[in-house]
Amino acid sequence: MRWEVDIAGDPADLQMLSEAMRGDDTLICERDGAFVLRSTQFDSFQDANDVRAHAQEIVTSLSGYSRLVLGAHKPIKVGSVVMVRDDGTKNVFVQLEPAIIRARVLASLSVTRADGTVEHHGPADSVKDWLEAAGQDPAVAKALRLRNADSLSWVELYRIYEVVEGDVGRSNILASGWVKDPEIRRFKHTANSVGACGDQARHGKESTQPPKNPMSLSQAKALMDVLLKAWITSKGEHSV
Repeated sequence: MRWEVDIAGDPADLQMLSEAMRGDDTLICERDGAFVLRSTQFDSFQDANDVRAHAQEIVTSLSGYSRLVLGAHKPIKVGSVVMVRDDGTKNVFVQLEPAIIRARVLASLSVTRADGTVEHHGPADSVKDWLEAAGQDPAVAKALRLRNADSLSWVELYRIYEVVEGDVGRSNILASGWVKDPEIRRFKHTANSVGACGDQARHGKESTQPPKNPMSLSQAKALMDVLLKAWITSKGEHSV
């Protein structure tokens, strides 16, 4: 017997993740135009609810990764939990939610070396390392959960920053060169300013002068994405 979990999302995102996760203990497989999540971690469970709960943790990290690295606009969601018996018959425990189809193009890169060998690099190549980091580090898992929000406000973006700062400290963020000090100051000043953000500000009243050059929400999102990518990537570098 084995467990499979149907997952729904943008087929382009799921296809890239499937290609990047081949040969791993946790992988995504395409079957008749649909996608399923398989993991050796499911083998210890006897109950479909336990499988679903664990699959939800994995899929939330995958979805946050897809938003951050692949530019996904829609989440990846858990659908049916399926028990596959040894004779091939199945028990389906949860109904699959419909996938949302959306056209988007992300580039892959092929590098031909002097000896004629070709290396292929896809947009989702880092997913294995990031999924491992999320499974081992609660801070990474939380950051990806926050990044997986359908809409990122100043409050959510500030929480993402605080997760990173709480993990490594402001001084290490600056020393690593992930983002610059003036950018962090401008981000914080804008996020806290009622004059700059109105009702979306973190604070309910103006405690200082509003920033002369406030950061836009799109700029703040881009800044936090740069910070998140650098921070999570550094986790893998430090484990080597």
